[in-house]
Amino acid sequence: MSLPKFWIVLATLISSFDSAACFAQSQLVRFDSVFGKFDVALYDNTPLTNANFLSYVDAGDYTNTFIHRSANLPNGEPFVIQGGGFNFENDRFGLTNQRDPVMNEPFNPNIRGTIAMAKLGPPADDPENSATNQWFISTRDNREILDDQNGGFTAFGFVQGDGMVIVDELKAVTRYNGTDIHPAFSDLPLKDFVNDGDFAGELLLFSQIVRTTNSLGDLDGSGAITGADIDALYAGYGATPANDIELDLDSDGQVNDSDRDRLIEEIAETRLGDLNFDGRVDVLGDAFDLVRNLGITEGATYAQGDVNGDGRVDVLGDAFELVRNLGFGSVSSSSFRAIDSYSVSAVSAVSTNAIPEPGTPVLFALSAIAGLMNRRRSSFV
Repeated sequence: MSLPKFWIVLATLISSFDSAACFAQSQLVRFDSVFGKFDVALYDNTPLTNANFLSYVDAGDYTNTFIHRSANLPNGEPFVIQGGGFNFENDRFGLTNQRDPVMNEPFNPNIRGTIAMAKLGPPADDPENSATNQWFISTRDNREILDDQNGGFTAFGFVQGDGMVIVDELKAVTRYNGTDIHPAFSDLPLKDFVNDGDFAGELLLFSQIVRTTNSLGDLDGSGAITGADIDALYAGYGATPANDIELDLDSDGQVNDSDRDRLIEEIAETRLGDLNFDGRVDVLGDAFDLVRNLGITEGATYAQGDVNGDGRVDVLGDAFELVRNLGFGSVSSSSFRAIDSYSVSAVSAVSTNAIPEPGTPVLFALSAIAGLMNRRRSSFV
């Protein structure tokens, strides 16, 4: 290999290593917002910023904080949502505890989905290294704006999975000028706003921001979304956040079908009736297993065909739901990796058939199969 080629290859390897290091995941942090939970994975190459952020997390300083700034660019394009600096408790606004500023670590690009630290800026003694407790999430690619401004802003983590769906919901809330409350509230988002001075239920609150080890929806800690997670969710139906906050995925104060639907449709990206979680609802992989277990009257699992969580595998309660989604994901399923010099992200694209309603012929066919299998079972008794 010639010398110039050697240096080109070496530079490429170093660049690849640095890019991978930027996106290595260490600690997961769960944000419990009024619109549901989402996770952020912290980068490994911003240790000072991570330690600073986690010091507020571990002390519970972010409990009942809210999005106080929802900023757009002059052209109206969504820019960032910002929080961490203010709380709302007992119908009163308050300031979050503030520790010493942290040294800037502007190693990662401020792309869509990154979380970064906000800075105090001028007239701070050292504006470049003035970040304390406030953070923001970029809702667009902000590299050109934020990577060089004031020494660059430290992006220290990335929103995981379907979390940007929640972030975009937060960003879409109508903004109001609240500078009569505090000068920082010029772009204050308020949901269902009524001008009566009562902000309870209107602020975009985070009931808690905490460390976590399992990815959102991985309720049993197996490292993947499976039927066991659906079973855990069903077992917690009726629970409240006070005793099982992990199950309340949409943060509505109860554990119910809406949490199941978010787990299956948004997090696992499939549909009810996908018993083996392969991204499809089909006859051989799902309907066959359900029919094979028809007649179980108690203790049935989701993987066995208990689609609705009542402990039984039956036609009306389970087969009906499965058949309603039969065909999902059966046309094509592909995944591709988009790579540029700043980010590495996996994107899955699933194209689906129109989902048929459970017509009489299909239910008749399932019943016929069940009858044949029951006859086959009885012949061996």
